[in-house]
Amino acid sequence: MTAILLKGANYAPSLLEPLKPKVEEFKTRSGVTPKLVVFLLGDSSASMDYVSRKGVAAKAVGMDYELVHLSKYTTQKELLDCIGHYRDDPKVHGILVQLPLPRSKDKNGKIIDAKIPDIDESVALAAVGVDKDVDGLHPDNLAKLGTPQQSFIPCTPRGAMIMLEKTMSDFDKKKVVIIGRGPTAGAPMATLLKSHGVRDLRVVSSQTPREESDAWIKEADLVIAAVGKPDIFRLTGNQIKPGAVVIDIGIGDKTLPDGTTKKMSDVDTQSCLKIASAITPYPGGVGPMTVACLLDNTYQAAVAIEKAKQQGGGHSQRKPVTTGPARSI
Repeated sequence: MTAILLKGANYAPSLLEPLKPKVEEFKTRSGVTPKLVVFLLGDSSASMDYVSRKGVAAKAVGMDYELVHLSKYTTQKELLDCIGHYRDDPKVHGILVQLPLPRSKDKNGKIIDAKIPDIDESVALAAVGVDKDVDGLHPDNLAKLGTPQQSFIPCTPRGAMIMLEKTMSDFDKKKVVIIGRGPTAGAPMATLLKSHGVRDLRVVSSQTPREESDAWIKEADLVIAAVGKPDIFRLTGNQIKPGAVVIDIGIGDKTLPDGTTKKMSDVDTQSCLKIASAITPYPGGVGPMTVACLLDNTYQAAVAIEKAKQQGGGHSQRKPVTTGPARSI
C-alpha cells in the first residue's frame, strides 16, 4: 500500500475558482477592490517565498495586494504604529503579520543578533484588529472559534479541515490525535474537529508521557502533526497505525550537523508513505489551502466592512464562517 498524496493544489480550486467572479461582482457593485496587506519583518528566504505566493494568488483573483517589508530591527512600537496605520485605512480589508517574527536568539538560547528586538507576537496579532484579522489569529477571533459567533477561522486549520472533509467520513467514529497544542495550529484544529463531530480526540504535548503519546498515535485513524520543532519531534512511519490519515501542518528549522538550518516539516513523509492511507506532503500539502483560505477570508472581510460602512456602523457584522462544504470521497 502506498499512501494517497493529499496535495493542497488539488483542493484550492474549490475556493479560488468561485472566488474570482465573486470578487469581480463585488468590485462592480461597490466600486471597491478588496485589499490585503501583509507585514514581513526581516529577510527570511522561507517567509519571503510565502508572502510572494500570497501576493501572486491575491492578484490572480482580482484583489489589491501590498507587502510592507520592514527591517528585522523594527521595534515593537514601530511595528504597532505601522499596523495601526493600515488598520485605520478604509481601503484595507485584510491584514496579516507573517510569522515567525525575527528573534534575537535561536531556539537553544544562543544569541543570533542582540540588536533584534524580540517583539511579542500575540501583541502584534492583536493590533491587526478583529475585523481585518484575515489570518484568524486575533485572540478575540480564536476565542469565538467553534461558537455560533465564530468569525475568521485560522487559515491553516481551516484549509486542513476542508481537505479532511473531502477525504474522510464518519468523523464521530474516528480516533484522532493532534500532536501540538499551539494557539495558531494545534488548538484551533482541535476545536474544528470537535465541531465536526469527533468524539475520541487526544492532544499530545511536551507534557504528555511518552508511553501514552506513542500508544495514542499508534491507535489513531487520523494524526495531525502541528509541532513545528523538527529538532524535538518528527513523526515516522513506525509510529502510526496502518491505514491512518496523516496531516502535516508543522514547519520549523532543523539544525543540520554542520550547524546550518533547514526548513523541515513534522512528518517524515517517505517513511509514512507505505503505512498511511493518505498523507499531506511537504512542500505542497496544506500550504496552497492556507493561501486560498486567506483570500476567501479577505473577500468576506471586504464584504462585511463595506456593508457596515453603508449602514453607518463602526464595526462589520459577519456571518459565521464554515470550513467549506462537507463532502466525502
